[in-house]
Amino acid sequence: MIVIIAAFIFALALAAGSALYVRHLDSVRNEDYIWENYSVTVTLNYFDGTKKRITTLINTPVILDEPEEVSGYTFLGWENENGKLLRPSEITAKIDEEYTARYIISLDTENHVPYLFADEQGLFHADDTLSRGDAARMIWSVLSEKPETGGRFEDIDEESEYAEPAGALKDLGICTDSRFYPEDDMSRGELIRMLASFYPPADGTYSFSDITEKEPTYGAFCIAAERGWIEYGEKTAADPYSGITRIDAVRLMNRVLGRDSSELPPDEFVGGILEYRPEDEYYLPLVEAAVEHEYERFAGGEKWTSGKALEKQPEGRFFNGGRLYYIDADGHFARDFEQEGYTFDGERDTLVFVDGFKFGSDGIYTCGDPELDALVYEVIDSLYHEGMTREELLKELFEYTVSSFSYLRRNYYKYGDTTFAQKEALLMLSTGRGNCYSYAGTFCMLARALGYDAVVFSGTVGREYEPHGWCEIIEDGTPYICDPELVMLHRRSGKNYDMFFKLHDEMKGWMYIRYTRK
Repeated sequence: MIVIIAAFIFALALAAGSALYVRHLDSVRNEDYIWENYSVTVTLNYFDGTKKRITTLINTPVILDEPEEVSGYTFLGWENENGKLLRPSEITAKIDEEYTARYIISLDTENHVPYLFADEQGLFHADDTLSRGDAARMIWSVLSEKPETGGRFEDIDEESEYAEPAGALKDLGICTDSRFYPEDDMSRGELIRMLASFYPPADGTYSFSDITEKEPTYGAFCIAAERGWIEYGEKTAADPYSGITRIDAVRLMNRVLGRDSSELPPDEFVGGILEYRPEDEYYLPLVEAAVEHEYERFAGGEKWTSGKALEKQPEGRFFNGGRLYYIDADGHFARDFEQEGYTFDGERDTLVFVDGFKFGSDGIYTCGDPELDALVYEVIDSLYHEGMTREELLKELFEYTVSSFSYLRRNYYKYGDTTFAQKEALLMLSTGRGNCYSYAGTFCMLARALGYDAVVFSGTVGREYEPHGWCEIIEDGTPYICDPELVMLHRRSGKNYDMFFKLHDEMKGWMYIRYTRK
């Protein structure tokens, strides 16, 4: 019995001693006092695979040094076992810890390679919102070296132009989700977060009016503010969730990359930039991003010394995205710089007039009447789809004119009148009703918006010489008859006649007679 009691007392003493030891060790770690004989080891893992072990007394300062530079890589910081990055600094050793020097492939800030790309028609769409896929391409294009990517996303086909750029972001640990959503809009905050991933954490802290320290992009905006990528002041709004336009993304990227084209580069270095001219505010940042070039730095900025010029489009009419432009001899869209919209200055038409067509300040064809323009483009936009040819769209517009309106008997025009197209098109598109002159005028204005040399005629048709109006399109000097009103009338009686884009010889039986002014 005595033995049992003694054993019980010993067990209690042992348990009490263990608890005392734990409390004692905790107090050591919490700096209640220093246990002079207790040591810890801090292990530093370097880029080349070497290690440094620092064994010291608990609560003793240990230096996380600045590792040597690695060509093509940026040192981000010392990563602890919990994934937290620390800048090179002095830490207080409390327990055994391990830190790994974390690097990432650098952004190329020396070679001015292109990272913004035009579409198949040579347009940059600077005011469009940047897509996530194009953001990946932009960042991938300026990596100092391209990783052998194995990263894949469920929603990006391996043959896609976004596959390798997005895969690189995954391999670098910047985007880790299973889906990338390449066609979605890129937000301002997400782009800044991606770019900030290539740089160490900010030294300081910053305050923003619309995000807190708990926001996932807070650290990235601190980096952006510290490095001067964004303007920062009292109550600065980060605006992390709104989309970012392609030109604003370019301005941001140029600041990140340290690009500063302070002088206009010579035209022969740049080549064809359709949408913008040297005097436009978008021109310099855009060509800096889009044209590969060599440069020299000087006190005020940079000067181009050479460039791989972009290919120029040939001079002439240019149809893209349901809109007509005219490319001038310099490779830019012909347009007016003195005014916005469709305005007239006294008796002088201030719109650009080229090859029989007028173009507004945005470079887009205009008939000169903003109300009619709006109606015409409403029809075109309802029928146009990506990849549609101009010829296909013209046929659709003819069919639209045939089938979309009601006949209304109204005034006739004198024989030889060729000036009624705009007036009758506005009436027909506004009211949905009109006579042969209205049908002819409507199709004429729709065709001209596509860049066709369309004209109207007031003459006669048939053996009875009935007054009639129709449209003709001139191609390579040859006129082709387009008569939507007669097609409409004969369909009502169950007859189908093809009167679209027909030579006069093909329409001899209809006896079209033009009475044109001398």
